[in-house]
Amino acid sequence: MGEESIVIGVVGAAASITSLIMQLVKKEQPPLDPANFYSEVQTLIYNCLAQGDYYADNLLKENFRGRDIYIPAVMLIKDEVQISKAICEKKDTHFVDKELVAKLKNQGKIIYDNTTYRLVGISGNEISIGLSKYYQNLSNCDSFYYQLIDIYQDYKNPDQHVEKWLAQLDKLIVDKNFDDISASIGCSTLFVMKTNDTYKYFIVDNSDKKNDVFSKHVTPAFMFQPLKNSSKEELIQQLDVKQQMMREFGEELLNMTEVEDSHMYTSQQRKLAAHPVLSKINACLDTGKATFKTLGISLDVFRFRPEILSVLIIEDDEFSNLFYDNVALNWECARIKDYDLFDTEQYLELLNDTKHPLVSPGAACLKLGRDYALTKLGAKI
Repeated sequence: MGEESIVIGVVGAAASITSLIMQLVKKEQPPLDPANFYSEVQTLIYNCLAQGDYYADNLLKENFRGRDIYIPAVMLIKDEVQISKAICEKKDTHFVDKELVAKLKNQGKIIYDNTTYRLVGISGNEISIGLSKYYQNLSNCDSFYYQLIDIYQDYKNPDQHVEKWLAQLDKLIVDKNFDDISASIGCSTLFVMKTNDTYKYFIVDNSDKKNDVFSKHVTPAFMFQPLKNSSKEELIQQLDVKQQMMREFGEELLNMTEVEDSHMYTSQQRKLAAHPVLSKINACLDTGKATFKTLGISLDVFRFRPEILSVLIIEDDEFSNLFYDNVALNWECARIKDYDLFDTEQYLELLNDTKHPLVSPGAACLKLGRDYALTKLGAKI
């Protein structure tokens, strides 16, 4: 794929991507299995975007053995995120694609139509928040992702799908205009902890019950959402990324019971505070032996989901034994693996794995979180 074939701008990029995808479809006899096709299409798309300066300035990348690895995540905010403590009262009226929801459920995905916080505007490093529902997000953001995948299966108007996808991407990135979609916000955290003689970070294989395909992720990772039946005051109170990260840490990595209703909020906070692992994290945060920091907001170029990226670093000597003694994965995670923070080759191979790739926000969070941790911890090893 030569640079001379890329015309900077939406129409040129759409034509190039469509042509490449259709060449791939026609080339493979017999057809690729869905996992391989997904990774090939993903690679073609973000390489195509990265070759023109239209998106290149904001696409994250690393260099692997002399070539650039482009992460399919565009940075909307490149610094610590501020959240406006007011909620837009305008109701989200975007449609729900019942056929897509039914398709995902039939594939065994566990999805619920819970209320979510959605992105309605960006001003500098501050975001404005509204409310939406998860099925609206699936229908207006994830739908583009599934249409791209489905090109492999049914050839349904690929030109139209890709052109609509790129036009919407252009509106979100260049204009920062989120009026046309239900941009429910996700959160991804790179968890880093000190072990005997180094620092480790953790990557999970998503279970096949999650709304993902053949993917790995950082942990904890979650939708930014309030509990059910929350009052207006509680909705604002829960606009706290660290608080929600701690809740998800307990659910994903300690298999604590998921709490969804606001009337259980107080008892849930007590249980979280009482768990030895979470209690230790809070103590480390209070004494300066741990750091939690938001790193920016990325946009998944496939799913159109804005993601608040963050890092949790535990520097306490005793924490790792406590964590390993208590770790227990919930239904969202199939496996967990730790990686040496200072092993660059291992890190780049993880980013370069297209057969079982990191999801877009997971790759973005790994890069930015690792960069931050290396800067903070490099002199301490």
